Amino acid sequence: MKTMIATLLTGALVLGCSPIVNDETDPYDKAANEEWENEVPKGDGPESGAAGALGLPSSASCPVIDGEPAPIPETDPETDPMETDPETDPMETDPETDPMETDPETDPMETDPETDPMETDPVDETDAEVEDPCAEALADSPWAPVYDLDAEHVDLGNDLRSPDTYPRPRVAKFGMGGSEYWQKWPGGKGPLFGYPGGSEQGRRCMAAAALRFQLLLADPPESMMKLKETTRWNGSFFNWVDDFSNENSWGSASGARLWAWRTGLIKFISQTDTDGTCYLPTRSMMESLAEDCLERAESSDGAIQGCRS
Repeated sequence: MKTMIATLLTGALVLGCSPIVNDETDPYDKAANEEWENEVPKGDGPESGAAGALGLPSSASCPVIDGEPAPIPETDPETDPMETDPETDPMETDPETDPMETDPETDPMETDPETDPMETDPVDETDAEVEDPCAEALADSPWAPVYDLDAEHVDLGNDLRSPDTYPRPRVAKFGMGGSEYWQKWPGGKGPLFGYPGGSEQGRRCMAAAALRFQLLLADPPESMMKLKETTRWNGSFFNWVDDFSNENSWGSASGARLWAWRTGLIKFISQTDTDGTCYLPTRSMMESLAEDCLERAESSDGAIQGCRS
């Protein structure tokens, strides 16, 4: 009998200390102690990832001209044949010595473009219509604040309901595996793995974090690429939300952060405040993280565990 009681007590203690995993956990939500050493987790949602799952554009701006992407004219004065050096170009003249140069104040042939009826503003002969479907799609979207990659504190409005399913992000060369909540109130769960088990406000910020992750790493800072290519970290992240949305929460949200929990896994940590607003990692945080991790890797044989932003 004593043995049976001891066994039951031991089992209860083990269960009580085990992480809480929601019954509807999706196949990529794994315990946080898995380091994803051998592969970058792939998304199982639409090819356009979190943005596509939410019916949003993949960037804040995508100007087009007559249905084609707008060109971005860029020239290098060192290589562009149309660029000339005034010191060596025989066609360039010195207005102080060139007899052909005149003083606009005394030369009767010089005219004032503001008063001369013959002077006109340049006209775009192509008369092409420039549109920006991405900006138009975001104009009235409550998710628009997530696209400001320098904004840490974003307000999505409490009228916005969280998505029914997790909008998994998809980007080349980086991956976000599972998700976990830490509910900061008496009786709150943590770690709670799996998107569906969170509070309404927690899920909304979890979805916003997934979208922000995709927007940040669709065009990653060079330092993040260097971090992946020169250290033992393979590009894996985990979506973590501290949830303070309950009225009985211990304190309130204070800010987002990034943390290399292990060399193989960086936690992308967001917070939900008591008013339902979200704190999300920013572009500068990503750059700061890379700098700290690269410095740590130099003295740790490529390991980055413990670096943060």
